[in-house]
Amino acid sequence: FDNLTGILEFAPDRGRLELDSREVQVDTDGLLRAPVALDKLTGVVNWRRDAGVLRLESDGIELAGADFGGRFRGGVTVPDGGEPVLDLQGHYHDVRVGQAGRYLPVTVIPPQGVAWLDRALAGGRVVAGELVFRGPPVDFPFDRGEGFFEARFQVEDGVLDYAPGWPRLDRLRAIVTFRNRGLRVEAESGRLVDAEMQGATAWIDDLENPVVQIRGRAKGSSASMWRALRD
Repeated sequence: FDNLTGILEFAPDRGRLELDSREVQVDTDGLLRAPVALDKLTGVVNWRRDAGVLRLESDGIELAGADFGGRFRGGVTVPDGGEPVLDLQGHYHDVRVGQAGRYLPVTVIPPQGVAWLDRALAGGRVVAGELVFRGPPVDFPFDRGEGFFEARFQVEDGVLDYAPGWPRLDRLRAIVTFRNRGLRVEAESGRLVDAEMQGATAWIDDLENPVVQIRGRAKGSSASMWRALRD
């Protein structure tokens, strides 16, 4: 973290960091594609050491940048021997879907999944979202039940470019859910060419081997639908 400001209190077995920072740069050491620029980072982090374990906890860290805002709470347990374990919850708002690729954890999502997400999440805005991460990050995506990850977003005016050569789903009002290794998009409304969507679901069970499945209904001109299939 660069450009942090705040108040630091510490003792041999415990401490407290009260953040009140502006124009912060966060280097994720390769987890994300580029450093994250935050306009604001505020909140309090408490930590304590007990029986060979360091615990960091916060009731609320607020952050805001050009592409998103959010508030997060929870804790991190760091044993003297072994891997850190996270127990975090958060809320997002004002996320620009078209910029989501900048914040994908490219070291833990396989390249095929990253490539599909880069193309598919082509536009829209997230009006609200929630995040839960419980478990050791080293075991993500938790294929053997070592933890749980879920990020859920409510998207407005979304664009899903799900496969080359197929018509995009536009004007989506949808819930997008990442859960462990999978992705699910549940659309309440949208457009396919000039047809009105009457509910649709798109999903990938395994982002390492991204096979896209879509099921839904659309109402529109038969000529337009035939043209979409032909193209």
